Amino acid sequence: MFNMIKVFSSFAIFCFIILIFHDRVASAEQIRISGGDRYETAANISKAGWETAETVVLAQGLDFPDALASVPMAKKYNAPILLTRTEALPSVTIEEIKRLRVRNVIILGGPLAVSMNIEEYLMNTLNLTVKRIGGKTRYKTAEAIAAEMGQYNQVFIVDANNFPDALAIAPYAAITGSPILLTKSDFLPVEIKQAAQKAEKRYVIGGEVAVNDAILSELNAERIAGENRYDTSAKILHTFYQIQPHLYFATGAEFADALAGSALAAKNESGVALVRPNAIPAELQDSFKNYQFSKTFVLGGTQAIQQETAVELDKQVIYEITDRSKPIIFYIPHSDDELLAAGAGIDNFLNRGFDVKVVLLTKGKASAVYNQLLSQFPDMTLEEFGEARVTEFKDSLSRLEVKENNIFVYDFPDSELTEEDVTSVILDFENRFPNAEHRAFSFEDINNDHRAIGIALNDLYWSGKVKNARFYISPYFDNRFIKGFYIKPINRSKVIDAIFAYKLFNPEEGRYSIGYRSVPYMFNQLEENPISKVHLPDKNYISSES
Repeated sequence: MFNMIKVFSSFAIFCFIILIFHDRVASAEQIRISGGDRYETAANISKAGWETAETVVLAQGLDFPDALASVPMAKKYNAPILLTRTEALPSVTIEEIKRLRVRNVIILGGPLAVSMNIEEYLMNTLNLTVKRIGGKTRYKTAEAIAAEMGQYNQVFIVDANNFPDALAIAPYAAITGSPILLTKSDFLPVEIKQAAQKAEKRYVIGGEVAVNDAILSELNAERIAGENRYDTSAKILHTFYQIQPHLYFATGAEFADALAGSALAAKNESGVALVRPNAIPAELQDSFKNYQFSKTFVLGGTQAIQQETAVELDKQVIYEITDRSKPIIFYIPHSDDELLAAGAGIDNFLNRGFDVKVVLLTKGKASAVYNQLLSQFPDMTLEEFGEARVTEFKDSLSRLEVKENNIFVYDFPDSELTEEDVTSVILDFENRFPNAEHRAFSFEDINNDHRAIGIALNDLYWSGKVKNARFYISPYFDNRFIKGFYIKPINRSKVIDAIFAYKLFNPEEGRYSIGYRSVPYMFNQLEENPISKVHLPDKNYISSES
């Protein structure tokens, strides 16, 4: 009996440990993908992205020229990039090829990069179909890869003698089906010029030391460059990625981890950021405000990116909210703001299983549309106008599938909303739903009512009276320079359908298309590109009264 109890106790402890470990892994926001060496790291990156793969791209693991242009082709074939030694395949690469149940291997470079012995082993021992893409020079190899891509609308031209710029742009080039072409810093090979001129748009990546201005002019290209490789990496993120679900960190000092990682990043519609092994480049830190991630990945071991650096990266990036035990409460100044500014965010939360509550603070009676409607409906009272606006608001939220009992309406004076009014409402909801996720408009907004809500929530956050706060940036043109990250709707069609709530004109049912009459151009923009823009609290914007 004692032994049975002992066995049961041991089993219970074991299960408890497993549950704890599983929970940590499942809720991890930063994941390191590494191995004992670059070959194993590449194999583990492949494991992280592919259950199976019909094709793999095989590159030499100790030198970069042939592999620089390969990531867009890997994306085309949904292929991971694996690494090899020149004369023999590492065992981890062989095992990964077998695990993936590969049928085709594309070898990059000639026999001096990847020997014929390896090609024969792949064909004769593993019974795989092998295609080798390689030219007499690295430029010819890049040209051959571009030809493998088929038709393309844009190209990226990079320095052939260094890897950082090529690998920083590689995921985006792959996502858009755009070749990466290689050039000398002061001379443009004829074959590269010909390949580049097939595209309508040409970008040079890197500064003048990497690719000089004469080549830029010769190609009629646009330059994307920073002061150094890290700054260029940050500028690539800023220029080409509005939204990305993940971010992959790779050392800017070595090419191997970023090469294999770029294929995984491209598969997940995300970018690669280059960092120093022992520090986060200052050039990159400011970019973090522009994105919200579900996961981040550190590529390579602690020699590539030290653990202290990884921890600091984890602190600085913004992660999407995942704790569904807390309601998300939106505080909306006027009818239509919930859709124009926060519609994509509301839809995103609802479709991820969150309990979303929406609080309307004014009935929008100060709208100029009231006087427009009086000429057509002279008996309309201001109260009726306000109720008509509330009807539009509730219809919009109903189309987004916000529950009716999660919609709350106040009647504070429009255009005279005070921070005190808002503070009392937020504290009331915080008391009813402790530690809720509160959402307001930006304290940098040009609209007084919008700004009052933002200041009130920001003050409450920094005073410790609420624990969770983020701020939506309204789409008025003068707000476009406020920094923040973008959120896409999960169900775009619902956001588009909600616009109809503000277009509907049926006076017999009290519908007057008030929201659309007020700002038609904003609704048109929303219909074309439904997104929300958000930022975090800022201690510099605490009101003087706090």
